[in-house]
Amino acid sequence: MKIRKDSGQNLIEVTFAIAIIIMVITGVVILMVYTMGNKTKVFDRKKASQVAEIVTEGLVEQKRNDSENFWKLIDIGETSLSGLSEYVYTVGFTNIDTGMNSNCGVGITDCANVVIEVSSQDNTQSVIFNRFFTRK
Repeated sequence: MKIRKDSGQNLIEVTFAIAIIIMVITGVVILMVYTMGNKTKVFDRKKASQVAEIVTEGLVEQKRNDSENFWKLIDIGETSLSGLSEYVYTVGFTNIDTGMNSNCGVGITDCANVVIEVSSQDNTQSVIFNRFFTRK
């Protein structure tokens, strides 16, 4: 019986080839999982932006049509919109004081900063939007 010097080499080559294939497949799976996670985050941010846009449009409309109540600057607690009930939002109003030579100042509620915070009910992340309003 004749023993060849390279008889075990084929087994080692196959082992290394399988190890390389496993590493490539593992990398692809990890990349796919990461991509799906980012897709979900982007979708959540898009929906949160949509909620903030609807709320902002409502505030602009209220300022136009019911200015007296709008300028009371009463904060809005956790609320959700119909059709987008998986997202909640809060609205905070702040009177702007920019000094004596402007129409925004202490005791004069002519300017306000509105902060809209939108968050998902099943997620701890939130997105914050700011909007500046003036009486004029």
